[in-house]
Amino acid sequence: MSDNDSVVFYDSDGGTEPSSVYQSPCASVDSVDILLADERYDAILRNLRITFDVGVQTVETRDAEGGVEAQPDDRIYRPGPEDTTVYDIQGAGTSANWSTASSSQRQGLTVVATTKRQKVRKNHAWPFIVVLVGLPPGVYSSENAREHYSGVSNSIYQGFPDNTSARAAWTEAVRRDLVGTHDGGLPLSPRLQPINIAADPPLPSPLSLPGIYRRFYCVYRGRLPGLYDSSLESAIARGGRRGESHESFIDFRTSCIKLAESIIRREAAVV
Repeated sequence: MSDNDSVVFYDSDGGTEPSSVYQSPCASVDSVDILLADERYDAILRNLRITFDVGVQTVETRDAEGGVEAQPDDRIYRPGPEDTTVYDIQGAGTSANWSTASSSQRQGLTVVATTKRQKVRKNHAWPFIVVLVGLPPGVYSSENAREHYSGVSNSIYQGFPDNTSARAAWTEAVRRDLVGTHDGGLPLSPRLQPINIAADPPLPSPLSLPGIYRRFYCVYRGRLPGLYDSSLESAIARGGRRGESHESFIDFRTSCIKLAESIIRREAAVV
């Protein structure tokens, strides 16, 4: 973050006010945690990722005869197969974090991915499409949806496997003012709800894909950085802003770690 960047502080009522002191722009924890800013995220990260050294991290257990035995600590974070991308940053070495790599790109440095994420892709022709930003927004069959989002700047849409999940997502979007204007504009006053990364994994939101298709979206830079479990909500959180940065993961814990790291490094920002 440069000295000229606009810094936003989130108060306990959800409003904003300018602050000359850096505060995390990511509203992913409750208001008390936000007041503690970086220190709180350091603690969150320590709890999420106890150690990188799996070989030495153990806990002591006692057997029936009172003997003590060291066992591997099953709380240790072990990155999943999708958490494998390494970026070569011009003049700055390597990084396994897209938020760092994209920040370097904005500074004009060349970034090359030297390894690829083992991202699981499930390409399905979903029969129902929820269009939040389009002409006009609505729930459409896959056969009729394209004409409502194709050619629309910053269109936001998501396929769903059945009418029930599509209607549930649409109802939730309407309730939270996440639906764009009828002329194809972004929603004016969306009520975004980032996931609390200091808490246990949340139940799926009505906006997320059901079952095994659910993903977690880290918005590092955008209208409201944070963690979301819906591509629809994360797209609104990015807000079509220039310089936005985001990444998605299957694993909740991986996504929390990535977001906490970006906040501690001050790469997360409202743009």
